[in-house]
Amino acid sequence: MPFLHRQPWKCLYLLYLATKVIFVKLPYWSLISLSPSWRPFPSWGLRKCLGIYTLRSVIDLLPKLGVRSKRDLSVEVPDSSTLRNAKFAWIDGVDEDSLQGKVRQYAETADVKPTRVPGYWQFREGWPGERSPKAKEGEEIVYHLHGGAFFVGSAHPSDPYSRIPRGILKHSTTISRSFAVDYRTCASSPFPAENAFPSALLDCIAGYQYLMNLGFLPKNIVLVGDSAGGNLALALTRYLTENAVPNSAPPGRLILLSLWGDLSASRVSPTSSLVVNWASDIFPSTPPTAGGFGAYGAKAYFGTAFDSEEIKLNPYISPASPHLTQTHGMFKAFPRTYILAGGLERLLDDSKVIAERMKADNTSDGWVTLDVVEDAVHDFIIFSWTEPERSEALVRISRWLDQD
Repeated sequence: MPFLHRQPWKCLYLLYLATKVIFVKLPYWSLISLSPSWRPFPSWGLRKCLGIYTLRSVIDLLPKLGVRSKRDLSVEVPDSSTLRNAKFAWIDGVDEDSLQGKVRQYAETADVKPTRVPGYWQFREGWPGERSPKAKEGEEIVYHLHGGAFFVGSAHPSDPYSRIPRGILKHSTTISRSFAVDYRTCASSPFPAENAFPSALLDCIAGYQYLMNLGFLPKNIVLVGDSAGGNLALALTRYLTENAVPNSAPPGRLILLSLWGDLSASRVSPTSSLVVNWASDIFPSTPPTAGGFGAYGAKAYFGTAFDSEEIKLNPYISPASPHLTQTHGMFKAFPRTYILAGGLERLLDDSKVIAERMKADNTSDGWVTLDVVEDAVHDFIIFSWTEPERSEALVRISRWLDQD
């Protein structure tokens, strides 16, 4: 194990980094942000500039320092420890015998087994309804899959990712509660490898079936995924469209937020968003495939059970990959979809490619909505310092949901 993963070295290094950021970097960043022409994007204010610079300075250190999700998914979380208007639930693992098609093959190849995982309900502020999980007649619900490059993040209501369903509940007039699955996060060297593909996908399937068993109709489920969660949302929908899963049709609508659609990072050219948006996004790794936050997550999630080319050619892993030779029909049975992306994020091309491929298979007017916020970064919808773009996007998403 690298020495920075051990105490007291890890603590000492973090103390050094904090001191450097506070006394050296913050004054410097403030100085170079005084003039709009010196900022990563001219319209950004000081708070947004400092938020970006801070994230860029620490995000690639997460794998280096051994920071990963360390949640014990076998322990129940008391409701008293969650945020107000939230509730814990157990999700039983999907029945192995009920798994179908390619996902069943992937699970057998990787020797991945279903397991029980936590889930979290969130309720609209001031919602007077009962906290019973059973669906009410005609009730719509948000089913959220969180981001975090597959190795960090949580569905717990205190996690920043939970601001997404909470924001939708705040602005929507038709949806009063959400549910999120705390799927298994993965790990790779220098940690023991665990929970590689399709572990998280099996947990997401289990969460969907959990809602079905509570009486929610597929047409009333709004599947929402951000970043890596957007990848899982596409994979879950693909599984439901490719297989005749008993009592589990595809969701009624799909919302993808700064989705990660190509884990192979194959679009690396002078005009690609991976390169063009290097200076403005929260991910600083150069080149994009050399290491850092995303590269570690892709390596850990892909695992070692499959041929190395699979990460480029498997639509369950990289549906935006340029190496997919047959893209026609990939999204034929997918539901109406809203895709949100930041114009300054390095994964912008993933959102654009998925939107193009979806529109090619679903020609109905308005079936696919691509919303690119010009001066926003990756997953800006979870950061409080990205206002007003964050709230404005949540309002647009909620109006899209409420219009039917």
